Amino acid sequence: ETDRDAVLAREKLTGQHVKNIEDLLAAARQHAAGLEESRAMTQTYADNIAKECEQHKRRRDQADILLRTGRQQVTAYENALLGADAEILSLKDTLSATEEKLTAAQAEAATATAQIAALQAQHAAETAAQQAHHLAIIRAREEKIATMQASFSWKATAPLRALRRRFLDKPALPAVSPALLGNIDYPQDWSAIAPTLNVRGWSLHRDRVPLKAIRARLGDVAGRAIFGDERLDVLDHFRDHPGAERCGWQVKIDVPRRGTHHLVIEVQDEKDAWHIAVSRAIQRTADAAPPPPNTYAAWVAAYDSLTPEIADKIRTKVAALEKRPMISVIIPVYQDKPEQETWLVEAIESVRNQIYENWELCIADDASKAPHVRKVLERYLKKDPRRIKVVYRETNGHISANSNSALALAHGEFIALLDHDDVIRPHALACVALELDAHPHADLIYSDEDKIDENGHRYDHYFKPDWNPDLFNVQNYVSHLGVYRTLLVREVGGFRIGYEGSQDWDLAHRVIERSAPDRIRHIPKILYHWRSVPGSTATII
Repeated sequence: ETDRDAVLAREKLTGQHVKNIEDLLAAARQHAAGLEESRAMTQTYADNIAKECEQHKRRRDQADILLRTGRQQVTAYENALLGADAEILSLKDTLSATEEKLTAAQAEAATATAQIAALQAQHAAETAAQQAHHLAIIRAREEKIATMQASFSWKATAPLRALRRRFLDKPALPAVSPALLGNIDYPQDWSAIAPTLNVRGWSLHRDRVPLKAIRARLGDVAGRAIFGDERLDVLDHFRDHPGAERCGWQVKIDVPRRGTHHLVIEVQDEKDAWHIAVSRAIQRTADAAPPPPNTYAAWVAAYDSLTPEIADKIRTKVAALEKRPMISVIIPVYQDKPEQETWLVEAIESVRNQIYENWELCIADDASKAPHVRKVLERYLKKDPRRIKVVYRETNGHISANSNSALALAHGEFIALLDHDDVIRPHALACVALELDAHPHADLIYSDEDKIDENGHRYDHYFKPDWNPDLFNVQNYVSHLGVYRTLLVREVGGFRIGYEGSQDWDLAHRVIERSAPDRIRHIPKILYHWRSVPGSTATII
């Protein structure tokens, strides 16, 4: 029993010992876990330290770069300062030399001033002597005149002198009013005066007083005068002047065959005061008088007259062409005044007189009010029914719609645009055909142009450049004569409604977008005469 108690005590002690060992083992495991966590934290800290070291290294490298750059800039500044010092020394030397020159120049100026003073004194003395001499001559002449006027012969011939002053002496021309601003646009050459004189210009009052009327006379004969033509070009320069938009005027007056006559044109302001805008003596020139030198008329006579010999040479060239494309000439017509009949006839005749014969004339009448239009068109339709085609629109649709009606009649490979009061030269279409023979892929061809007045006088020439897209974007310099490939015109839809007044420019833009620069050709010849008559755009462009 004693042994059993001892065994139980030992077992109890052993159990306690095992429990103590287990507690120690648990504590050891917990301590190992703490050590592992400490190791992980130590590793994280070590990694952060490594990253910071790397950042410090990059910063140090950047600092080194900045330091090197700074040293280079300092070196450059030092070199610049050295150069500036050298330049300052050079400028000091130059300044010193300049001061020496200035001193010498001042001395020369002083000498010149003294010489000028001496010359002035000499000139004053000479002038005084000349004045005294002239006064003596004047007094001697006055004495002679007084003696002559006191003579019997002078008194006896006094009635004859009075008759001469009344019937032979011409009065002085009235002066142009200094209160006016303005310009005479036509004629540009007053030495060639036609039987009917056309004068066009514009006038404004310097004090911005509105003007309202115009009148003209040639001697004692009154002329026809119109005031109020649109002048947008003047408005661009004088926007603060009332009435600048319609300050244009036109005068037409018949000139007698013989003698010199005084032309006076006056404008009236809103206060009913009249101001002289033009005052000059004119004389009608012979119909065959040669043009003055250095004028456009002289150039035309020397270089741009279609003689029979030149026409025959062009016919020979045209006859040698292997291909002669048909050219459809498009004329949109609208006329409401009887005097426009002449211009319509001349436009049609200019097509019928072409050297090149493979053309057709496509005319659309936009419900014209003038009765002569249908008569003229019917007459020409009977003369050449094969080549002349006419359509009569029932309602007035304006220029774009009317042009499309004429375009619908065209069967030619190319179309040429012609206004109803303009004229093309007899060799115009022949030159186009020759250009197409040399450049068969051309889509658009244009020529030079000028203007003609009601008497057929040519002026205001426009010699155009070859294709220039920059210039074309700011002005329609293609304009007249313009010839287009018909297929392209129809592809772009013809003339667009709403672009009236700029319909040709709009059409050219859309055709050019589908073409290429090498397909746009310029004929450096004046093939088109733009008619400048009252109400036409040609009078203001």
